[in-house]
Amino acid sequence: MTKFWELFKTSVVLQFSLAAIVTLTVCALYLMGRAVPLELVGAWMLILGFVFGQKVQQSIS
Repeated sequence: MTKFWELFKTSVVLQFSLAAIVTLTVCALYLMGRAVPLELVGAWMLILGFVFGQKVQQSIS
């Protein structure tokens, strides 16, 4: 299982595609006038924080 997380951390394509999917879902729900669940907003912020945190860490290294 640790190998899976190691591959997930290094996969920029997977990180950004997951971030894009969740972002599009939140935007679609908002534009359709439906309520965006707080759990989805929390997951969205967590994913974006992880993705951009990894990018900052890579740029510092």
